[in-house]
Amino acid sequence: MTEKKKPDIFFVLGWITGLAFLLDLAANLGDPFEFLWYCSFSALLLTVGLFRKNRLLITMVFISSVPAQALWILDFILQALGHGLGRTASFLSTAGPFVFWTALLLHLILIPFSFYGVYRLGFYSRALGWILLCVIIVLTFS
Repeated sequence: MTEKKKPDIFFVLGWITGLAFLLDLAANLGDPFEFLWYCSFSALLLTVGLFRKNRLLITMVFISSVPAQALWILDFILQALGHGLGRTASFLSTAGPFVFWTALLLHLILIPFSFYGVYRLGFYSRALGWILLCVIIVLTFS
C-alpha cells in the first residue's frame, strides 16, 4: 500500500502568502508602487522565504512585523467593528470593502506565518542588520 504524502507546510504557507500578496495588488488596481508598502514588501519576502525555507528572510519579516503590524491589525479589527483608531479609516475605508478585506488578510498572515517559520527553522540572529538595510532601501524608493 502506498502512503499518502503530506504537503510541505512551508510550500502551502508560501502559496497562501503569495496569493494574498497578488490579491492585494489586484485590489489596489495593479498599482506598481503598492509593493513598496511595508506589508506588501514583507509578504513578498515571506513568500520567497517560505518557499526556500530561508531563515534569514523569515526572521526578518517576523522581527519587523510584530511592531509594524500590531497597531494596524488592532485598527483593522476595531474598524470592522465600527470603532477604528483612525489609521485604517483614513487609508482604506473609502477604498471599499474588497480593498479593506484583502489588506486585512495580508496584514493578518504576516506575523503567524513568519512566527511559524522561525519556530520550525530557528531564529537567524544576524537578521537585524539586514532588516535595517531593507528599511533604508524601501524608504529610499518609496
